Amino acid sequence: MEHYKLILGLQYHAPAIHSLINEIVTMRIPALCLLLPLLPVTLGACGSFAFPYRPDVQQGNTLTQDTINHLRTNMSEQEVRHLLGSPLLIDPFHANRWDYYYSVKQGNTPPEQRHVILYFKNEHLLRIEGDVRAHKGT
Repeated sequence: MEHYKLILGLQYHAPAIHSLINEIVTMRIPALCLLLPLLPVTLGACGSFAFPYRPDVQQGNTLTQDTINHLRTNMSEQEVRHLLGSPLLIDPFHANRWDYYYSVKQGNTPPEQRHVILYFKNEHLLRIEGDVRAHKGT
């Protein structure tokens, strides 16, 4: 007696299909055993696609601790401008305050930010505030 089954409206011979499935499974198991160790390597390569290359982005004036250490009170505005460059922001309502901002974002890392505020009186440096501090001798 032959067994026929109906799947998706198609009739097929059950013993023939079972033998075909058994043959496919027995042939694929050795292939899977060979390919399974390669799976972590291939999936590891996919990690680079999740985070594409992002160039380094630098904005503002470069503010290093070394440059800030060269600042001294009573320096003229020209000397400060020569050392740090033009300020990013000069407030028209507070002309004696100069803001220097620096931000660098390297690849997928969070940005590193620095903000220094310089106050002048009679065109000479009065005090320094912000993230990067000058030596206490200034």
